Amino acid sequence: MIRYMFLLAIAWSANAQSLDSVFSSSNNNKKSIENLKCSRIEPKDGGVWQGCYDCFTCDHPRIRQHYKAKSITRQLIVDDNCAPLEVCCVQQSEVTSIRSQENCGKSNPEGDPRRVRSTLRSVLPGQYPWRAWVYAGEQKRCPVSYINFYPDVLVTTATCMKHVTNNEDDLSVRFERDPSRVANIASVVIHPDYNYDDKNQYDIALLKLDTSVKTSRPVCIPERQPEVGTTCVAVSEDDITIAAVIPPQNQCNNTEGTLCAFVPRFDFIPESASGLFCVDQSQQGEKYFLHGIMLSFAENLIRYTRISDYEKWIADEIKSMA
Repeated sequence: MIRYMFLLAIAWSANAQSLDSVFSSSNNNKKSIENLKCSRIEPKDGGVWQGCYDCFTCDHPRIRQHYKAKSITRQLIVDDNCAPLEVCCVQQSEVTSIRSQENCGKSNPEGDPRRVRSTLRSVLPGQYPWRAWVYAGEQKRCPVSYINFYPDVLVTTATCMKHVTNNEDDLSVRFERDPSRVANIASVVIHPDYNYDDKNQYDIALLKLDTSVKTSRPVCIPERQPEVGTTCVAVSEDDITIAAVIPPQNQCNNTEGTLCAFVPRFDFIPESASGLFCVDQSQQGEKYFLHGIMLSFAENLIRYTRISDYEKWIADEIKSMA
């Protein structure tokens, strides 16, 4: 049973008891694992523990985040003094979305690589590294937003993907419209309740890539809609920044699962199916969250698929893709 420990990636919070004080196997160790009389792992809640897990102290932030949508296996690690230490473990295939969220939403204000803007509102290549586009052959279909790594998953509208899913072998994703940064699409998942005749509801689709994207960072997925008055970023097809403000949603006659934002009159128009990127002011540091995917534009009002309404569906689909 002790050999099972070597399959685990054990992480501990800064103030937690270190693993070495429970099981120590270094050359200058007082005791080896094999000689510990009470060294064992006991499933606290019964059942069989199989697979590869990441384990943390149960008050660790990753466990608090994970608990909302994923199952946690509680284990007791028993040290050589027979004093049990409870840890909370999640399968490695399930913890990847948490890793994505910890490293998500970080922009490059000066571009990547750094360069000078041609105009004050120009969006630089690599400034929002999660931006990408779907191509059918050499034809650009629509923007997509990179939301998760391992598995590498992007999100866009179901309307964009509805008529191209029959020939997925011809589909690819290009980051920053760069033909040298191409990834093939392994699968497309359209929301099961999407109806092409009613594009204002459930208009969302996920794309899984068949290779890992190592040079891009995902945008964060929100659990709630942005606060009224939040100024967010939208981007035109010509890569121009547009300031989009979140109004009280009762002003927009929204349908279920949609979000609206106001932009200045006679300004640039956001690219269809592009993302609405907002900074959560309640969090430390500047992290962008994908709050919407553009559905329609009329005068100065933009209507989006509201991502927070689909957070659980997205998490469940990513889990099934892992």
